[in-house]
Amino acid sequence: MKVQLYIDTAQTKLSVKDRLFFIQSPHRNQQISPLRIDSIAITSDVQINSAAIKLAALNNIPIFFYQREGKLIAQLRSPVFLKHADLRYKQLIFMKSVYGNKWITQQIIQKIKLQSLTIKRWAKILPSTASILEENILKLEDYISVIKLLDAKQINLDKTIMGLEGNTARIYYKSINLIIPEAYRFEKRSRQPGADYFNVVLNYLYGLTYGKVTKALHAAGLDTYVGALHKTAHKETLVFDFIESFRPIVDRLLIDTCNEHLWQPQHFNTIEGGYLINKEGKKLLFTSYSDFIKKRINWKQKVTTIENHMFHEARRLKIEIENTKIHVSDIL
Repeated sequence: MKVQLYIDTAQTKLSVKDRLFFIQSPHRNQQISPLRIDSIAITSDVQINSAAIKLAALNNIPIFFYQREGKLIAQLRSPVFLKHADLRYKQLIFMKSVYGNKWITQQIIQKIKLQSLTIKRWAKILPSTASILEENILKLEDYISVIKLLDAKQINLDKTIMGLEGNTARIYYKSINLIIPEAYRFEKRSRQPGADYFNVVLNYLYGLTYGKVTKALHAAGLDTYVGALHKTAHKETLVFDFIESFRPIVDRLLIDTCNEHLWQPQHFNTIEGGYLINKEGKKLLFTSYSDFIKKRINWKQKVTTIENHMFHEARRLKIEIENTKIHVSDIL
């Protein structure tokens, strides 16, 4: 089983020795085969020589650079996906058409359904809050009905969807606050930095998932900068679109670890405006996440690992883009 190589020790050097990655740190030296590595995550100042970069590219191993808050800020990867020029042109047309609107609408519906399933799971376990959770489930189902009725030809449909999705998110996070122990509860979603333990860990988990999703999309030959819902310039908008239906799945890892009381004050450092995960916390996070995405789940009538679902869904999107016949009247 492949693993993510995680480097967070300052003054570490990454090079190549005997066709293996050679990691030199102030504490120890280590060699590891590229065949064992899925990706490389770096969160501190590390020296990487060109041989290591070439070895990673030849083995299709992306290198991700994160800020200390967990935000992905840069990546190095093989340019293989750039060869798919015809597919990328079709993708651009698809995402600017009614079919792109239909695809992202289904992504958001799937996201809300999974959020609802998470709440249902805990409503059965927590009888003291079951009535409130069940009421929130009904609210989410109402929003699904509203979104299903949206006209895919509507101009600025993305703004309408974003507004509705924001409303469902507030219901969902209020429900999570009833599910997790009081020590981990939060006022609202906060990002850079996370204002509490829950948001800090969630930001890191999403950051890791961005990397996995990006790899899946590139493996399918898709352009991560061409999406349907998120349209911020110079951002990998398709990654933000595609990850939506996987967020509730990743949330379950954090909910479970909070309910197991795994996150403790010694896993965090306090900074102005919030917290950061320290080295001990990152070890716990990366170990938990690595095990979690290898977990097999039944999703869309297919049983495989969460990570494989990402690749499967990326291929499905590619096939949909290639097989959809788009007319001029379909372009918005």
